[in-house]
Amino acid sequence: MTALQPRELVDPAVREWIHASLDQRPVLLIAPVGAGAEDLARAELERAEQPVWLEPTVGADSQQLIAATVTQIIARLGFAGSGAMDGASPRARTRLVERYGASAADALAIAQGNPTRGWTLADAIGRPEDDPEAVPTIAVASAHRLPEPMLWELRDLANRGRVTTILTSHREHLERLTGMRAPLYGDATTIELFPPDARAWADHLPGTPLAELDWLLTRTRARAATTLEVLAYTSGESSLADAWQRAVSARAPEAEIVLNLASGLHPYAPALLGAIARGRPPYAAIPGAASQRIARALAKLRDMDLVEQPQPRTWQIADPLLEHALKARLSQPAVPSLTARSYAAVA
Repeated sequence: MTALQPRELVDPAVREWIHASLDQRPVLLIAPVGAGAEDLARAELERAEQPVWLEPTVGADSQQLIAATVTQIIARLGFAGSGAMDGASPRARTRLVERYGASAADALAIAQGNPTRGWTLADAIGRPEDDPEAVPTIAVASAHRLPEPMLWELRDLANRGRVTTILTSHREHLERLTGMRAPLYGDATTIELFPPDARAWADHLPGTPLAELDWLLTRTRARAATTLEVLAYTSGESSLADAWQRAVSARAPEAEIVLNLASGLHPYAPALLGAIARGRPPYAAIPGAASQRIARALAKLRDMDLVEQPQPRTWQIADPLLEHALKARLSQPAVPSLTARSYAAVA
């Protein structure tokens, strides 16, 4: 239905504020899951001479992220995706040596899949300080998943002008990133993004009935990336309700994966996900369960970005589409009753 991107729904003044702030210090974008903060970070990379995109997973390994940094920088120097020397221009080879000096061969080997052998992030970016245009812009999605030593090093490199940094995260992880003992304390411009209102959506979707639009935005919580995901399922004369149902159905495999994943996180996690998806209070979800254990399970789900707290004592599935896919999955037969006793052997 639309080729609209989340960045287009953000006030131009906010986008300019983000861009201008990057010249001074790291920028941390705070937004809920599906709000489109990652698209804003990618928009900044599109303006950079040396873009590096990092998207750490839970329990991310620093060396894998460092290898990804080297690979992306070398590709921008003019090498093929494999990092092979064959076929590289003389200019690309010269730039490689200028960037990495005596470690040029090691950098090339890393880009070809060899181990980083203890390289730091500083090693990975080489020596861009001699050329302002060579200073990489590093964008980190879900920055709360970065290993803490890497966050400290990223802060140090930014302070020394060796990298420009934009990060995304969620409100639940602010303390870990910007608290008094955290790597970004007093050293980042934190910008919280809020969902566009119905008027902004209507301006970009002329001809869409307002009643239908309000109906959809209620379900997507007006989050830009989530709403656009649903709009991608519209076709012909289909309604937004039809598109919503198709988008939810497309998430069915993910719901199954998440439930299986939750079982490995904590014995109580599947039951808690089910209760939260249905809008029920999690602390009453498992009769007889100790509050401390439920709190521990909720923390694990939160750290996986599966649940969030829009306000104190209130929980919801972080991704609106996943929430409805989970409800559909749990409404099917053969889902066992989950009680504290059934987990006694493993809890």
